[in-house]
Amino acid sequence: AVSALSFSTNNGSEAMRITSSGNVGIGETVPLAKLHVKSGDSGVTPNGNADDLFIENNGAAGITIGSSTNEKGNIFFADSGNALDGYIQYAHDTRYLRFATATLERMRIDSSGNVLVGKTSANTATAGVEFRSFGLGAFTRSGNQPIIANRTSNDGIILELQKDGTTVGSIGIESAGFYIDGEALHTGLIFTSNSVSPRDNGSATNNSTDLGNSAGTWKDLYLGGNAIISGGAYLGGTGTANKLDDYE
Repeated sequence: AVSALSFSTNNGSEAMRITSSGNVGIGETVPLAKLHVKSGDSGVTPNGNADDLFIENNGAAGITIGSSTNEKGNIFFADSGNALDGYIQYAHDTRYLRFATATLERMRIDSSGNVLVGKTSANTATAGVEFRSFGLGAFTRSGNQPIIANRTSNDGIILELQKDGTTVGSIGIESAGFYIDGEALHTGLIFTSNSVSPRDNGSATNNSTDLGNSAGTWKDLYLGGNAIISGGAYLGGTGTANKLDDYE
């Protein structure tokens, strides 16, 4: 019985072989796939779930799909129930790359390099996710929250804000409650079950934080309970006569 059928060029070099198991090797005498195309030895043995076609080289290896300038290049994923259940497609006319599952497009990379999920064009008025090539992330959802940031296991920062690589603020959670922190020497806030208190550099501050300042004042203050004022309060102005420092 013949164990293999080989094909050689006119210089006697083998160019292709069909083994007794039905594997075809081009440039390979012991093909490791149904079709094994070898330009150089990569040292790779293909996974059993993906050994129908094996392209290898000891340097870069690849497959080219050529299409006309106004058509599309496709890789289709099919099963017995659907000949086009999923696909990867590149459109040469508009130069986008799209990915589909369950027959529907789910993600697209447009010609500008924007990554679009759940939409086909960059437009914040349309529900979906955009990661734009210049560093912008845009999240749009109709009738519900567009972003969820979830920290597990322990307390700490949930969102960190930076300027030029330096942290300038954060939002997080600790046992006392939810907090918003400013950078060093800037006041933050902590929201507990029945109060809002100032904090700085990760801890609560006491009797060191002002509400407003001489260049940025609040207009009216409405209190539903008893007011405790330490150090006095200025009413109607900042002069000495406007300071209330005792019951009057």
